[in-house]
Amino acid sequence: MKIILILILIQFHFVSNLYSKNWRVNNSPGISADFTTLQAAHDGATEGDSIYVEGSLTNYDNNGTVTISKKLNIIGPGYFLGQNPFTQANKMEAKFNYLNFTTGSEGSSVMGLTVRTIDVNIPDVVVRRNHINTLRLRSESFLVSQNFITWTLSGTNCSGIVTNNIIRYTTINSNSSVSIFNNLFHYTGSNSLDVHNSEVRNNIIYGYTENNLFAGGRNNTVTNNIFRQTGTDSDGNQFGQEVSSIILNEGSEDGKYLLTENSVAKGSGLNGVDCGPFGGDSPYELSGIPPGPSIYEVNAPATASRAEGLPVSIKIYSHP
Repeated sequence: MKIILILILIQFHFVSNLYSKNWRVNNSPGISADFTTLQAAHDGATEGDSIYVEGSLTNYDNNGTVTISKKLNIIGPGYFLGQNPFTQANKMEAKFNYLNFTTGSEGSSVMGLTVRTIDVNIPDVVVRRNHINTLRLRSESFLVSQNFITWTLSGTNCSGIVTNNIIRYTTINSNSSVSIFNNLFHYTGSNSLDVHNSEVRNNIIYGYTENNLFAGGRNNTVTNNIFRQTGTDSDGNQFGQEVSSIILNEGSEDGKYLLTENSVAKGSGLNGVDCGPFGGDSPYELSGIPPGPSIYEVNAPATASRAEGLPVSIKIYSHP
């Protein structure tokens, strides 16, 4: 009976993958794609489909709200594409104003987009390798990984994992519990990280005048972090570290957060991993390039000849 059940599950998984479909979204004039807006692609897609949003000079969906109420994989080209090597030959980003994950979108993922605001209101959503201004979490079992968050990540009545991100500021309320590993928080005011009931490990934290992580009633477990703030080293935490002793602080928008050759963050994490977004099991990927091969350079002459045809040179880089 068990063998029959396993065979049925394997067959169901195979059939589900067999019938999932990839869709193209592009709103550039003269480009033939399946859809010109993400909302239309969402509405026309089936559960489990993947939607590939291509770079454009124009923001998608008329800068409105895109409501996600199906389980979908949404994939863009990445960001800061002209700043880092081996990104994309087409340097245009896929830009959005607001993505709202609602009931029905459990199990969805979003990757490689530039978005002003993302709201996650249901469980089991993966937000990975995006450039986001504001990310709001109001659910359970989320994974927020390898993102560049320009302003803030806020959590309300939520639980999940926040790992290997570059974030300016994060606040997690008292009804939440979050695992916060291998991030960099670069707000230089009073608090880079203001959280409750959380495990805070292997991070680099810039805040230097005040720190509520250790305040009574916060119930945080704080180990193996690098602090700019002064304090007494304990539990693997190192305090009073200057920025110049930690990161490059020059280069691309996200590349400047790479560790220096002799950074104090190297090997200072739990079990000897590097602290910060480039350490651990899922290191931050520059420009948020999705996994797999990308064409980062194309060379072709403007004209062709009947004898030689059109010689084209393409360079491909495979991203982890």
